[in-house]
Amino acid sequence: MKKLFLLLAVFGMIFTACGPVDDGNDNNAEQPGEETVFITDYEGNIVVGADGGVVVVTVSTNLEYSVEIPEEAQSWLSIADTRAIRLEKLTFTVAKNEADAERRAIVKLLGSDNAELQSLLFIQEGATAEETQAIEFQDENTKLLCTLHWDENEDGELSYEEAAAVTDLGTAFKGSSILAFSELEYFTSLEKIADSAFEGCVSLVKITLPEQVTAIGTSAFNGCTNLKNITVPDSVTSIGADVFNGCISLPVIDNIRYADTCLVQAVDRSLTSYSIKAGTRFIGSRAFFGCESLTSITIPDSVTEIGGEAFLGCESLTSITIPDSVTSIGHGAFSSCRSLTSVTIPNSVTSIGSGAFYECYSLKSVTIPDSVTSIGNYVFSYCRSLTSVYCKPTTPPAGGSGMFDNNASGRKIYVPRASVDAYKSASGWSSYASYIVEYDF
Repeated sequence: MKKLFLLLAVFGMIFTACGPVDDGNDNNAEQPGEETVFITDYEGNIVVGADGGVVVVTVSTNLEYSVEIPEEAQSWLSIADTRAIRLEKLTFTVAKNEADAERRAIVKLLGSDNAELQSLLFIQEGATAEETQAIEFQDENTKLLCTLHWDENEDGELSYEEAAAVTDLGTAFKGSSILAFSELEYFTSLEKIADSAFEGCVSLVKITLPEQVTAIGTSAFNGCTNLKNITVPDSVTSIGADVFNGCISLPVIDNIRYADTCLVQAVDRSLTSYSIKAGTRFIGSRAFFGCESLTSITIPDSVTEIGGEAFLGCESLTSITIPDSVTSIGHGAFSSCRSLTSVTIPNSVTSIGSGAFYECYSLKSVTIPDSVTSIGNYVFSYCRSLTSVYCKPTTPPAGGSGMFDNNASGRKIYVPRASVDAYKSASGWSSYASYIVEYDF
């Protein structure tokens, strides 16, 4: 078999994380004659990192030939049409390897008679190869704290594997002078950002939360006055109170500060009406606290949680429609909304926090949907005009103390006909047994 010899300058490899390239040149070059088609023999392998990239191979030949990539490798290995007349550069593109295992492909250069002239072995590392590599931190202070707490092999570095093993940050960064923490995305076992995790980090400008995080704890970023950029993944379903309190450098849109998909707080407390932008998923704690002139608010169906005291003291707010996407109403969410006459609680809400409608003096009637399983303390306490409560769940929701204290005289609590006795004996509800009335919903 005639063999095509190559000058393989395997250069220009563009990878984020790649393995070494074994070019295999033995430098035993021969002088080309009339029928000679080689410059340097190539016997090595091409090793590519898991992230893939571009490999350029230089060929000098006077033969016609073609390049054959195995069919099973064509989904991840391809070649661009960059051939010149004599000195040719074959440009191969290697896709990112998402699998843990390495993969291989033998690429053949075939002559005009379809005989093999030369073969190249591509080896691409599996995705797990990066686990033992050290993470390159943008901020030295962040690296220092990470290695202090989680450098298991004490080599002064934090590997991807060590980062992925961390399940709780605790308060390791609280009050620290870190500037940026984009590398937090590699902490892939974190499911919650702990309470006060980054509280008081006044120098923190940018942070990226891991994709699997579902909850951000109370005061997690409280007082991060220079925080300008935070990436909150779609997996987050719960944000605690005062998470972004004092984050005065977050982007402002229409007089409201946003932390990615979380509405943080109104900058202009004299707002009279407001439509929350589509895509917002959380109305943060105290977002509209003290907006005494606010008469109307439009909440998009992207919102899943209304934070604690979100509308506390909005004394001019007369009505509120909560969309079907919302699953929880935080403590004191509408407390002291003294002009509120009507509220629509959708059948998606499962919990109503303590004091959520405390001192809503003008509220006359409310319907608690089937979906609600828990009601906190003093939820409708001091709703002085409340005469009718329609409670649809057949099983009494877990009820706190003082739920309906100081309502209107003679008010009624309507429950399913078959559940009257259950309500009258249930904790939290038994205090109002004389007001509980059967009703056919």
